Amino acid sequence: MGQPEVYDALRARAWLMVGGQFGLHHLYMDEPLEAFVYFATAGLFLMGVLFDAFAIHSIVRRRNAMLRRAEDEEGLSEPLVACSLGRFLSQFLFGYWIGFVYGLAAMLAFTKNRRTLHSVLVGAAVCKGVYVVGNTRNQRRNLLFIWAAAFSTSFICIQILEMHILRSLLFVSLSATLLGNRGARAVPVRSRRFTYKTYLVLCAIYCAGLLVLTSGISRRVFDRRIVVVSTKHHSRISSSIGLIVYDHFWGTHPNKTIFSYDAHVEYVALGARNQQTDSDWLKPHSKATEASPYISDSELLSRCEHFLRTINRSPGRSHLTSTDWKYLGVKKAYEVIRSIDQL
Repeated sequence: MGQPEVYDALRARAWLMVGGQFGLHHLYMDEPLEAFVYFATAGLFLMGVLFDAFAIHSIVRRRNAMLRRAEDEEGLSEPLVACSLGRFLSQFLFGYWIGFVYGLAAMLAFTKNRRTLHSVLVGAAVCKGVYVVGNTRNQRRNLLFIWAAAFSTSFICIQILEMHILRSLLFVSLSATLLGNRGARAVPVRSRRFTYKTYLVLCAIYCAGLLVLTSGISRRVFDRRIVVVSTKHHSRISSSIGLIVYDHFWGTHPNKTIFSYDAHVEYVALGARNQQTDSDWLKPHSKATEASPYISDSELLSRCEHFLRTINRSPGRSHLTSTDWKYLGVKKAYEVIRSIDQL
């Protein structure tokens, strides 16, 4: 996108309507870092998009006024600028948010004993968030100060003090913001240090972190096995959380009793995995999702009765076939379940 002499409010509003949550209206006004802030926070959790919808004309007018003032300025009278409280809080919160996303991805995707990798990822994420907000609105921060504070604090908190990642984010983001505002400088409004290519690179890195986070949630949460013990139906069910969620919302016979008040849930250790069913929740047409393991005793009895009535057996044969063995097994199970159900 080229640098126009004057930005048009109607075009900015059009970009806001098309992709306000991605910051496209800020990208139109050659503000790639502000656009990335919107992209990483879904338009500041949609509240920023709502505010910009009412104030887009004043935002464009203020941006044009800054450009007109910059035409007559040959240099900066005050290269050093003071950090306001609003910018300080914005740097701290956005650095914490980016660190939270990457830290959560590191927790779910990697084991706890890889603390060095965790500290590097958290330091890089916080450094990215603090640096992005610090360089918005024709101000520049030194990346070296932010990097040194973020990585050193992250290493001390996670590697040496062995603090939890989410707790260490507070100290990492705070130290990076404090030291990063050292020597903040003002730059010309027409400075082209950051372009739309910067926006694309930052978004690509952020999306990579989201993919790692999604993979970690799938592996650590949805593949986690639980055992549900129902005192009402005298049943004990073992399955993965992902399969339970799939069966509850999209199964042909959705389970309604697994979340009842009399169900007792036990979590199985991560090491005790069933390779045949743990990862099958992602396959809509797999055997694990077609066969619902959550069934009441009454329905199981009715199915057993139907099977015993419809099975074709030929009594009197010298050897038993697989059908005969299946018949005997179902008949024995039917008698046991019926005796339990009558208690």
